Amino acid sequence: MTKEFSRARALSDFRKADSELAVKTLTNAFCEDPCLKYLLDSKTYDPEKARHIHEYTIKIGLLYGLITKTSERLEGVSIWLPPDRVDVSSWMFIRAGVRIPRKPAVYSGVILPPERPC
Repeated sequence: MTKEFSRARALSDFRKADSELAVKTLTNAFCEDPCLKYLLDSKTYDPEKARHIHEYTIKIGLLYGLITKTSERLEGVSIWLPPDRVDVSSWMFIRAGVRIPRKPAVYSGVILPPERPC
């Protein structure tokens, strides 16, 4: 981990308990994002599918990176990974809690849980 990244970590006030509100914030913030619509393989935004992506992104940030927030109300959230962790592997997703269904639904490398079929 780089010195600058370690120093930034000390400034973060994001806690695991903030995760649920952070997922809601991110799901709302990216509702018009064309890249996320592409990843979800849909012309319209599906907040249920997007929620899963944001949940796992936050979990990966908690495990491997730094997450910051604007305040206790979480009007803004940023998730940062150090330079040696920018390529998120399948193992990182598994550690973040992704459950792999028997017949996984895969969207650009993101495996959606079986209870939320697409």
